[in-house]
Amino acid sequence: MLNVISSDTAINDSLRSTTPDTVPVKQPVKRKDHYALYVFFILFAATLLNGLDASEFTGASTVIARELHLGINDIGILASAFTIFLTISIIPVGIWADRAKRSHVIAACLAIWSLATALTGLAGSFIALFFTRMFTGIGEAGYAPAGYSLVGDFFEDNQRGKVISGLSVASLLGPILGMVLGGVIAGLGTGSWKLAFLVTGVPGLILAFFAWRLREPARRQSGTLTNDARTMASSALKPAEIVADLGKLLRIKTLVCLTVIGVLTAFTSTALSSYFPILLQQHDTFGMTSAQAAIYAGLALGPTALIAIMLGGYLTDWLNRRYQSARLLVSVVSILLTAPLNMTALFIMLNTHNIILFSAVMVPAFFINMMHIGPLTAAMLDVVPAEMRASAIAIFVFIQRILGTALAPLVIGTLASSFDPGGLHFLHSLAGHDLTLALLITCPVAYIGAGIAGIAGLRWVGHDRTAAEGELAA
Repeated sequence: MLNVISSDTAINDSLRSTTPDTVPVKQPVKRKDHYALYVFFILFAATLLNGLDASEFTGASTVIARELHLGINDIGILASAFTIFLTISIIPVGIWADRAKRSHVIAACLAIWSLATALTGLAGSFIALFFTRMFTGIGEAGYAPAGYSLVGDFFEDNQRGKVISGLSVASLLGPILGMVLGGVIAGLGTGSWKLAFLVTGVPGLILAFFAWRLREPARRQSGTLTNDARTMASSALKPAEIVADLGKLLRIKTLVCLTVIGVLTAFTSTALSSYFPILLQQHDTFGMTSAQAAIYAGLALGPTALIAIMLGGYLTDWLNRRYQSARLLVSVVSILLTAPLNMTALFIMLNTHNIILFSAVMVPAFFINMMHIGPLTAAMLDVVPAEMRASAIAIFVFIQRILGTALAPLVIGTLASSFDPGGLHFLHSLAGHDLTLALLITCPVAYIGAGIAGIAGLRWVGHDRTAAEGELAA
């Protein structure tokens, strides 16, 4: 839920060009530009609503499983359904966003997502839930590539870390609110979980109207317009150009390392978040109710994450003025420190059932882990030419979602079910040990792999950033 991600440099020469849908930009957008702040608000709200809908299911999953007679592996499949349609659509939508008016891309996808959200509240079977959850993925598919591409054109290089961290706050605040909303409403009575999905569709439709009316800035590389802004905005989708773009991005070694980091950290965070409320409600862990688990997750982890994300953005922007690889470095340090803390918290849950001791370890782990979210995506924008940012974000999210976010619930659910072949543990709310063991088997390997990829990326980030700067100056 999250999902999601993403400052760059100057070039020596470029042309100022516009399209019929492009507002002329004669100089870099200043920090206090009111319209840029308005755009940030629209993107912030879109991110918030997408995250809220995605995590409502997580908060209510135990109640939904009980009412619809689902197993723990079914929860894993449904948790992945949101990702499936996003994965299918993210690359074509991202390439479309590089060639079309990005506000229209965001608005169209928001409208479809909002309708799918309302239909989730009307679902009464596993199959119906699977398809409605799958179609809500188009919301994030439309937002991420076009939204972050707009950030690259509305904000200067020394502001993007803070702006992206601000959007990351929304991507976390939405899931937190959704988890609390879903868990509390689901605990009100039989069928009450449906209300949460029905009432969140309307705000998305309203927001789609305002997103459609956003002005489109001309595309630039760190304050200057790209030479081929007109071409990129108006050209048709040509297969040969798409393949060439993909090949060019894959030759950026730092981008490959960042993608590996994104996949592995998405796996660990999704594995933990997808089953966190269920873990808290199992009698062999803490035995909380649906509402108690949702409120604990929101109050204990929510404020912690918000502070950590903003601190990560400001810290990396400050360090970036002194050290060119600061954004990637902060991400690597965050991951390496998080790994042992998270594993320790799981051991405590498995063996002591002490919520105070568990919180004393989990909250700091969560804080440190959240610091890497903004810097990781900002580091990607550092090494990618301006005219390919949306495509790069699209490819990054595609790979991250299919190999990290989509795979994690399936793997954890399958492993946990293998420890409980008859499903009796989950039926009687005694699946805490099964889920914890599944997490302990998979997450350490993912953390180690992400750390290795980050260390490797530090070797190439300086070269790749310089290459991105000179791409348009040549």
